[in-house]
Amino acid sequence: MKLDEFLKLYDEKENDPFEQHNLIREHINDAYVNYEVKGNVAKAIADTCNYERHEGGESGGEKPRFHIDSVARYMLTKIAMFDLYTDIQRDSNNNILNDFNALNKRDIFGVIEETVDPREMHEFIRVIDMACEDAIANEYEPHAFIRNQVERFADILGATLTPLLESLDAEKIESLISKLNNS
Repeated sequence: MKLDEFLKLYDEKENDPFEQHNLIREHINDAYVNYEVKGNVAKAIADTCNYERHEGGESGGEKPRFHIDSVARYMLTKIAMFDLYTDIQRDSNNNILNDFNALNKRDIFGVIEETVDPREMHEFIRVIDMACEDAIANEYEPHAFIRNQVERFADILGATLTPLLESLDAEKIESLISKLNNS
């Protein structure tokens, strides 16, 4: 069922909250989501919510800047919960924020959380938390700080020395070396 169809049916039952809850429960498609799927979703959420992309992206050679966006993380977690635990299809052309608002104002996320096994829901949220914690640790722990500084130094050194070395020809280099040896 498409999200728009579902919301229309849901709104038609606005005078009967019990029927609304039952409608949601009818569309819970799985009581358990494979751990690998949870892990992949969590990594995608952590990547999206912990790194700020610059124009040109990674293919342009610029490293994404670490920037935590907890608000986006919350929204994406709820949308992922909806996508994984229901058989209702959201339109990929729709704005994800519009879908979130439509579901959130009707408390559909709350009903899903109440309906799915609490251990399963806890694991889903915990896996996302772990992926986000890993991103932070991989960016800010001492080993990561040192690695990032070495990479920055190498980038700066490469950007500075490469044009200089390219401007020198072999004869100039040999001349400089011989002058240094004679000093």
